[in-house]
Amino acid sequence: MKLQRYITLLILFAVISIQAQHNVTINSVLDTEKNTLNITQKIQFKNTSSVSLNEIYLNDWANSFSSKTTPLGKRFSENYSSSFHFEKDEDRGKTTILNISNNDQSNLSWNHGDAVDIIIVTLNQPLLPNETFDINLMYTVQLPNDKFTRYGVTENKDYKLNYWFITPAVFDGEWHAFSNKNTEDLYLSPSSFNISITTPKKYFVISDFDIVSETISEENKETILEGDQRMFTKIHLIQRNDFETIKTDKFDVITNLKGKKVTPTISALSIDRIVHFLDEKLGAYPFEKILITKTAYKKNPVYGLNQLPNFISPFPDGFEYNMEQLKTISRAYI
Repeated sequence: MKLQRYITLLILFAVISIQAQHNVTINSVLDTEKNTLNITQKIQFKNTSSVSLNEIYLNDWANSFSSKTTPLGKRFSENYSSSFHFEKDEDRGKTTILNISNNDQSNLSWNHGDAVDIIIVTLNQPLLPNETFDINLMYTVQLPNDKFTRYGVTENKDYKLNYWFITPAVFDGEWHAFSNKNTEDLYLSPSSFNISITTPKKYFVISDFDIVSETISEENKETILEGDQRMFTKIHLIQRNDFETIKTDKFDVITNLKGKKVTPTISALSIDRIVHFLDEKLGAYPFEKILITKTAYKKNPVYGLNQLPNFISPFPDGFEYNMEQLKTISRAYI
């Protein structure tokens, strides 16, 4: 699956001028007392295949946390991660679907596929090739504790969002809908996104999408984000902004991954070298910004470096930082 994902992304870089297959509009409201996102969403699904479709598959990876017996729960057991199994239900995370309908507000029949993180929507009539169909969804996502996958709710009530909304699965003659097993290999087609996130106004919204507007009221803030030809939508909602933007002549790097004994100047030079190296070896990155986080690095660290005690430093100043940024940027790049 990882190889399949990489090939798909490389193809995307080569054909970036082609219009996105699907349009996704999301209105979400963060409830910090319940640690939930209340979401209304429209998926405009385009049938790019040569056959008619009687059903549409959706990925609901937020629901993969809902029990100990999901594929994700079983993966945690295989990895001897006991915290998930002894956690309170409200801290595991889940999706509660309130309604799925078409544009006429007629309810659509749906059921879970092979697992609880796959949804199959039955259409009232076949969707012909090159035609589109709108699916309207209302649901609530209970965000999981971040100790399971490093994404979710932190103990300080910050929110690191990953796989937090329902997405259309890929159909190329057959459906490609796979369960979440904590390998970050969700297979998606490029889509156009318009996302509204309403939070308490003290929260910063960190993303590599374009910020269209921010509207602040007495208590809340609504942030509108847009992205075209996108597949992944990691967003951080944080109360203290520890991110910085490092500008290169290729694209901006938004990061909170810091280096020990590394000055801001050295940090910027290091990132600039990495960006130019990847541009030369892999081709131009298709977006204006890239999000590089401590969370992403800690989830996939440079093995060996992460096992050294803090008081041992056998490498020159800046070496570890270079390696950390290189791995994390490379992974986000492809």
